[in-house]
Amino acid sequence: MDILKTLAPLAIKEATAYLSKRSSSPTTELAKAASEGNVGAVKSILSQDHQIDLAPALVSAASAGKMEVLDILIDPPRRPRSEHSRHKEKPKSTDVNVWSQRITPLIAAVQTHHVKTTDLLLDAGADTSLAPKGGETVLHIAARMEIWKW
Repeated sequence: MDILKTLAPLAIKEATAYLSKRSSSPTTELAKAASEGNVGAVKSILSQDHQIDLAPALVSAASAGKMEVLDILIDPPRRPRSEHSRHKEKPKSTDVNVWSQRITPLIAAVQTHHVKTTDLLLDAGADTSLAPKGGETVLHIAARMEIWKW
């Protein structure tokens, strides 16, 4: 009976850790790596799964001010095309006007006072007129927070 009392908590802990690793999606892993600024993990995840939802990672990187990660997410590495590919034009950059957790990457950057990150997103085409339903645009948020004074 003593051995059961000793081993049961360990077995439960190991099983929980195993299941949490198995149940995390590439989207979740990418968002976590983006918020931590883990460039290597971001590149690795992007190279494995091209159907991944980038919105959570963009918002996470923007709110954490991770510029290098944002650069990668905005213009992710692409697989080389063959000479015989029908699609010769350059692939488009990532749409930065996406929503995750009811905010856009631009709103996340402004709310966390990351001015350089905000500039990067604006250069990538972020739309300043987007607002959550019944909410404020980034310009309203910036003015209210006195980030940019008139």
